[in-house]
Amino acid sequence: METHMTYVYSRSIACLLVVVALSGLAAATPVTVYENTTTNTTGSFAPDGFWPFNTFEPNEPMGDQITLDNTTLERTIVQFDLILSSSQLVNLPSLTLAFYDINPNTGFPSSQLWATSASSVAVDGITTVAFSVPSVVVPDSFVWVVGADSWLAGLATYDLPSIGTSIDFYWDHDTIGGQWFPLNFKGDPVANFGAKVLAVPEPGIMAAFAVGVALMIRKKHTIAPKSADS
Repeated sequence: METHMTYVYSRSIACLLVVVALSGLAAATPVTVYENTTTNTTGSFAPDGFWPFNTFEPNEPMGDQITLDNTTLERTIVQFDLILSSSQLVNLPSLTLAFYDINPNTGFPSSQLWATSASSVAVDGITTVAFSVPSVVVPDSFVWVVGADSWLAGLATYDLPSIGTSIDFYWDHDTIGGQWFPLNFKGDPVANFGAKVLAVPEPGIMAAFAVGVALMIRKKHTIAPKSADS
């Protein structure tokens, strides 16, 4: 009877640990895993500190390939802050945002992980547009692209990232042929854009931790004690 009661008690602890872990995920405080918001750069290709949306075609997606902070485990994005800029007040009828993973064999963007859009976005000089992201799990490195219709507004050029890294090139997703093109500004300025990524731990990490601890407790407490006369 004593051994059975110990088993029931330890099983309850196991269930409680799983519930607590999942509840903790929902209430987890977001951590900044990528940030390039410190220095707005200018150069021959971006004299006003931004790269116009309509450089190639209206609404053609363009953006950055970024690598998240490798000292943290948070890979479930809950917020994405995009920095835009303009030469005057501009109202964007539509602004799209999408995340893509990277094909390990080609190095090019591959599957779309998530996409959304915003309407009536006002851009007046340097402007931060905060997107709420529905807990999208991303790899350590991924591509984000945005599209809009304007010659007077675009992606604000920033460098260096203070958290995470980004290489000196950006991606253009051709709206006519559907091809991806890696491009740069020949270093004038560095082809990185302003953005900030906030994330929480992946659901599986906390759940797996809780289950592992629970199994250890269960194993420990289900060992029947030796009888006094053994």
